[in-house]
Amino acid sequence: KKSLGMFLSRFPLSPFIPLFLHFALLLRPSYSFSPIRTLRLNQTYSISIETGASVCVGMLRTQGGVQDSYYIIGGDGGQFSSNPDEDMYWLDTLYPEDPSVEIDVKEFVETSCVYKFHKIVLYSYETQRDLLPQIVSLAIHFNAVPVAIEDDLGSGETVVFDASKTWDGFTPAQSVEYILDNYSATFAKDKLVKTNPGYSYAHDHPLNYTLTGRIAYSVLDFAAENKIFTFFLPTGCVPFTDDHKVHERVIKTFSSDGGQGKPITVFGYDNSVPLFGGDTYEAETNCVREHNMGQVASHIPNIGFHLVGEKDPVADLPFVPKERESKVYDASKVYVAIIVGDGDNFWHLKYSHHTYMDQRKEKCNENPESCFPMAWSMSPEAARSGRMADVVNNLFARMKSSGGDDRIVLPPSGSLYSYPGMMSDVGQEEYIEGMDEDLKNYGTRMSVHWEWFYDWMHTVKTYFPKWASFTSEPRGFILTNVPYLFPMGLFGLKSDFRVINDSVYLFRPNEWRYSSQKGSLSPSEMAAKVNAFEPGYISPIYTTRDGSLDVVNMSFEMVDMLNDNVEVVDVETLLDLAVQKHGARNE
Repeated sequence: KKSLGMFLSRFPLSPFIPLFLHFALLLRPSYSFSPIRTLRLNQTYSISIETGASVCVGMLRTQGGVQDSYYIIGGDGGQFSSNPDEDMYWLDTLYPEDPSVEIDVKEFVETSCVYKFHKIVLYSYETQRDLLPQIVSLAIHFNAVPVAIEDDLGSGETVVFDASKTWDGFTPAQSVEYILDNYSATFAKDKLVKTNPGYSYAHDHPLNYTLTGRIAYSVLDFAAENKIFTFFLPTGCVPFTDDHKVHERVIKTFSSDGGQGKPITVFGYDNSVPLFGGDTYEAETNCVREHNMGQVASHIPNIGFHLVGEKDPVADLPFVPKERESKVYDASKVYVAIIVGDGDNFWHLKYSHHTYMDQRKEKCNENPESCFPMAWSMSPEAARSGRMADVVNNLFARMKSSGGDDRIVLPPSGSLYSYPGMMSDVGQEEYIEGMDEDLKNYGTRMSVHWEWFYDWMHTVKTYFPKWASFTSEPRGFILTNVPYLFPMGLFGLKSDFRVINDSVYLFRPNEWRYSSQKGSLSPSEMAAKVNAFEPGYISPIYTTRDGSLDVVNMSFEMVDMLNDNVEVVDVETLLDLAVQKHGARNE
């Protein structure tokens, strides 16, 4: 019999259930290129100019050589202004020998973009803001600079496509279909970029939305360089809408297997239809009936700079953690492992993890005896190639110099932020094969795993048994429910983990958030929760930054209040102890 979860995940209405850019023309100015040139948004420009600059940077990188080193740093109020001090920190830390030159962005778009490529895609920002992601795709296809009529740039240049006329009155769905009908062969397979042109969604009625914000253009350099189809449909994940029908066509067009199940990697972010305090379709898997999409949480400025580099650096893989001693399971003890979450998100890898690691090193140096093991979640996509790998290598070095035992776990849900239980059999098998390589690269057997609350039984029957068939080596999954406060229905009242086919270990959720939200715990309250575990209990503690959790400092505070029979171990030892406990149960 098919489980209720299987029925719900396959039924067309399942998305509703969570309701859910070197030469210039003669006599025209141009810039000479140096290893890193910083484009400084030293005043507030129109969103269209900043968008054009981002696309142009990606197109310039395709020319090769040192031109791939443009980096945009924002001023007040812009998309690139979110953390300029941290941006400069990483530039100075990783590339101290490279000069950085400030260039006015509007002048850059005129002299090094429009006058270089000589081609523009013309549009009206005032009337076509909602089409801007698709206009970017037009620019990518034509290798042209998107220019708004209102900005009065590019006079005399070749207009290769005048969207202000050809797309006059178009809806987002119509503009997507136009590209699919005419230019789809330009774009890469098995990758998509979603970037919201500025829709704001009402939390009290998530299908009500208005175009009041600015496009999330920080990912556009990456899209332009790699020729990835860029789009956004405001109700693309909502069944029975025109947007949804077109989204299904997008999947079939840009999937190398025609949408049969091969996982598609989505860069950017879909924040449509907020529900339960989160964005229903952010992981993408539940957006379309093929259930074959997963997200890379890559919404940081200059993502193309980070993911593609001149020398194409890679992380120092595999990561080799500190050698550990084996432990024998003691049924009189309680065992916990502490995991720093949010590492699926490039934002946290770039802007948070290094700060936390420095805090941990300081505390471990102050009192080595109090330096308990700690694990860090990290996106495997960050380590694959490009300058993000430089960031990852820097984090590796910090971990190895902490003075403690630092390890890595894969973030939810492994290779991609996704819900693998919803995928087809073909999708699950391909996902497992790729994820197993990611586990080996990070020197771990553990991953955080998320699913929607209604789909766990189906996931237990389909996805996790495939892991048992793929490898007999134990694999551990730290489960987290979506939404996290909903019941899961997988564990008994006193169960700490569940075992599938003697090799797949599913650990009961034990999330630690600290905020005003219901279910949040202070360090003392979290310690009291752990101290109340029965002897023999084994549990990971998955920490997230929701609200204001000061992950490292509060973890040290909490550990100081644990009972003597509670032992903090590393995540690999935690899995070994679970294996021993399971074996003892079966004797």
